[in-house]
Amino acid sequence: MVNETKNVFISHVHEDDSGLGKLKDLLANHGMTIRDSSINSDRPNNATSPGYIKSQILAPQIQWAGTLLVYISPQTKKMGLTSAHYPM
Repeated sequence: MVNETKNVFISHVHEDDSGLGKLKDLLANHGMTIRDSSINSDRPNNATSPGYIKSQILAPQIQWAGTLLVYISPQTKKMGLTSAHYPM
């Protein structure tokens, strides 16, 4: 296995923060080291305007990363997220 380093943004609901470590471990076990620009409980986003959050917080982080991972769990379904939540 060749070790590869990737910049990533992991889209997830904050209730799934605890699973991100497991995902990173899984990727590391397959030779991938990631630099994560995701917003999580360690680096919270305290903004309240959806437009500001999308254009000034999420979009730059995703653009920096160049790779978007979407972490889907039963919690994701409960949140009722739609494509309107993403700045793409």
